[in-house]
Amino acid sequence: MNENNSAPDGNDKEDGRVRRARDRRAHTRQLLVTAARGLFASIGYGDTTPSRIAEVASVTRATFYQHFDGKSDVFAAVMDHLIAQLRDAVIGVDLESIEQTAEQQLFGNFARVLQVLLSDPDYARLLLVEAVGKERVLDGRANAFFGHLIGMIRSALDEGQSAGFVRPVEMDIASWAMLGMVKEVMLRALERDQRGINAGERMRIVEELVICCMAGVGSRRVRDAAAFARDAKLP
Repeated sequence: MNENNSAPDGNDKEDGRVRRARDRRAHTRQLLVTAARGLFASIGYGDTTPSRIAEVASVTRATFYQHFDGKSDVFAAVMDHLIAQLRDAVIGVDLESIEQTAEQQLFGNFARVLQVLLSDPDYARLLLVEAVGKERVLDGRANAFFGHLIGMIRSALDEGQSAGFVRPVEMDIASWAMLGMVKEVMLRALERDQRGINAGERMRIVEELVICCMAGVGSRRVRDAAAFARDAKLP
């Protein structure tokens, strides 16, 4: 018999089943994370139950517990998903790029991170409203997320100093200030419109925050670029 026409052996069939089972499990887990995120934001962490999360995700309560130990566990998964989105938004600055200046790339990174934070009102409510002072486990998870975000900011400032984009600053104070500015603006914008921040308003917020932050910590050349960022249109 021609080997090229032979049927797949048992191992190939088993590998296919394992792959499909893994894909189904990942899909179900994501359905649960999405359902939990919406419920936490809309009815609150305290009123959300594993049964309700399972119902919204169209799975059984037993299936929920196959993926998570409880709602604090799924809350951690919601935060992990947001952190992954933030990491994906950051692109290394290419000093030799002929398509964008280093300043444009720096502004672009910050703008993309802000867009992630501002584009989903569920995340904004979860982090800025629902997580504040209500339950110790929720406070802890949210604080861990913001601690990670401060680490990202500090890392960007370190890299920026090495490349000459960032002036000498007190790293902790500058990181806290930048995060505090973003949190306060997000909170005020969300209070003004409970439905979320529309695309036009979101872009105005992003532009102003990028200019304020970059003008504050940037080297002279970055501050000069920030001063003209509106006219040049942020990437």
